[in-house]
Amino acid sequence: MRGDYPTETAALQAVAEKLGIGSRETLRNWIKQHEIDAGTRPGTTTESQPSSRR
Repeated sequence: MRGDYPTETAALQAVAEKLGIGSRETLRNWIKQHEIDAGTRPGTTTESQPSSRR
């Protein structure tokens, strides 16, 4: 998908609009959390977060 757009921001904006997500930053955060959960990025996994943060 990124190859179809000049920047990552443009790709995120297009996908967010297609999915009806209010903000490309929301999508960016979902991708970041997915990378953490998959073990390809450092951080706190969804399962390790308190249930109040999910």
